[in-house]
Amino acid sequence: MSNMLSPNIKDGNSPLDYIMRRVLIRHGESSLDAADDAYIMMMVEFANEVIDQVKAHPYYDEATMAPGGLKYYTSQHDARPVPDSVMLAGLSYMYALQQGSSKTGPLQSIFFQTMNRDLWILLTGSAGSQKLRMRPVDGGAHKASSPKADVNTGQITSE
Repeated sequence: MSNMLSPNIKDGNSPLDYIMRRVLIRHGESSLDAADDAYIMMMVEFANEVIDQVKAHPYYDEATMAPGGLKYYTSQHDARPVPDSVMLAGLSYMYALQQGSSKTGPLQSIFFQTMNRDLWILLTGSAGSQKLRMRPVDGGAHKASSPKADVNTGQITSE
């Protein structure tokens, strides 16, 4: 389903070519014609590296975030169920790294902060602070009455 005002967004996520253009603009490329075939292939590879980072993240839950699996990009016209903000930050960081930019360090921090925040929101359905909870991940001393919690996220896995 696409939005009439934003036809680039399909099912909540932008196609890769739209995000690639935003990366070019952020890195000072005023001409969008700078996106030649080599640049497009490089950005598709970078986008697949971002997907690998997302899949390896402890907050990523394939069952709720990408039922059927998070697939790699095969074309710049593809859209994937990764938040645009995560893909934009990841591509900006990887492009800066490839270019040998002095902005690489700050962009890396922004990428990981963005991924942590947005995947947490997708996992919990809640933005911002949550009430602090202490949960023993091994079931605690009273295993019969203590719910099990995931060792990575602290989320209750079974009651």
